[in-house]
Amino acid sequence: MLPTLTKQHRVIAIDVPGHGTSEHLDHDEYTCVTVGELLAGVIETLTDEAVLLAGHSSGGVLALRIAAEYRIWFLPRAVDVWFEGMVTYDPAFGSSWNTGRWHEGFDTGAALAAVRAPTTLIHTRWWHDKHGTSYDENGVLKAAMDVDDASRALERLAAAELVLISGGHLVYFERPRDYLTALAGLEVRSARHRE
Repeated sequence: MLPTLTKQHRVIAIDVPGHGTSEHLDHDEYTCVTVGELLAGVIETLTDEAVLLAGHSSGGVLALRIAAEYRIWFLPRAVDVWFEGMVTYDPAFGSSWNTGRWHEGFDTGAALAAVRAPTTLIHTRWWHDKHGTSYDENGVLKAAMDVDDASRALERLAAAELVLISGGHLVYFERPRDYLTALAGLEVRSARHRE
């Protein structure tokens, strides 16, 4: 994925705290607000140009947080691709997500409504396509959002496009062409938005 993107873009690939080679945080610091501020600080340090954010899984929520708080950064001169380093994953990060602590101090609905930049919501639906539901037999959501969640997100985003991909959690790995096509479409829509 990265070699393809770097042919046309400056790519900033960040290991989100708790993933890859990043530092581990204190257990209570794994929230979208805290990690979002850390990532925004990294972006500010690395470039003063606008960026196109691409986030996967919780990285998508982080991209939402940053897009809602830093609205001037959406112009697509650089692509930020996160979650390349999952080897040294910190289980405290997953615990924060599973217990709901991740969303403390972060209003997803308000953030969705605050984003004015063109947005592409990639909804991976392999589990849903195979089983007819986004949930397993124990009622556990097998994705970051179900069909209804995706619909609610689209209602709140001002300039959103939905891309359905029958892929799993690692969509950029499983379906790289579909993922790159979605990013290219977002770049085109972002350029039109600037005109």
